[in-house]
Amino acid sequence: MPCHRKDLATLPFCVDALRSHPQVASVSVIADRSLQPECERLEVGFVDELSLLEPWFASDEPTGNPRWYYQMFLKLSLAFAEEGALASGQPPLDRYLIVDADTVLLNPFALIDEQLGTVLAPRMSEHFQSYFSGIRELLGEDVAYEGSHNAHFMVFRVPLIRAMFDEFARVAGRGTDDGRDVLRAFLQRCDRHSLSFADYETYGYFVRRHFPDELAWAERRQLNVLYVSPNAHAITRLRPYYHYCSFHAYRRPGRLSLRAAGSAWLELRLARDRLGDHRVCA
Repeated sequence: MPCHRKDLATLPFCVDALRSHPQVASVSVIADRSLQPECERLEVGFVDELSLLEPWFASDEPTGNPRWYYQMFLKLSLAFAEEGALASGQPPLDRYLIVDADTVLLNPFALIDEQLGTVLAPRMSEHFQSYFSGIRELLGEDVAYEGSHNAHFMVFRVPLIRAMFDEFARVAGRGTDDGRDVLRAFLQRCDRHSLSFADYETYGYFVRRHFPDELAWAERRQLNVLYVSPNAHAITRLRPYYHYCSFHAYRRPGRLSLRAAGSAWLELRLARDRLGDHRVCA
């Protein structure tokens, strides 16, 4: 989990959920070194984010779009991590699960089909055209929208991430080692409105297109919680109706009036779910 200080309130719930998941072998947090004591308190592995960023940012890298994609680079950098960069005791990576640190898996639903070995990726309904315009340019092919992979978590496979970057380089007419340079140059031209990049979206599309046995759509119920702070009571009440939920920092209550609005919103949401018989299987 890449984690920023703003998501420390959600982190313990995210960690507890992952520890109870039968398909998760170990849990580590990627963060600034100032958060290492919190990781030690939670008894999870710690990865210093600076150990992963050297391939992406020069020391004099200006601020702007490349810095906005900081968390995405952290997620993808694990596929290029040098020996010793990962948390102590971490075995060499093949597949790894990334979960946004503001997201809690409410039920231990399957992440990978145990018999087929296929990753089960939630199909989301959002459609940001700027992401698909970016995919079209980076991969050099028309993109047919069939759903979104921006699900707040993703099971990545190291060789496929590297293959994706090799494809970035090939489409740009560069050597296979230049994929990260191609992406950096692309991001300098992005305006995040008409042209942009999304890690989950791009990887998901690339894998389904070129490695169709690796990933399949799955139907999952997800909720972006509105004006409710992460807490055990809310999570317990949401668990029967959702596979996972997200407590985005910008949607948390900062004032008493917002907390009241959030409480009312949650009651209405749960009432609708009960009436609609939206219970999910654990």
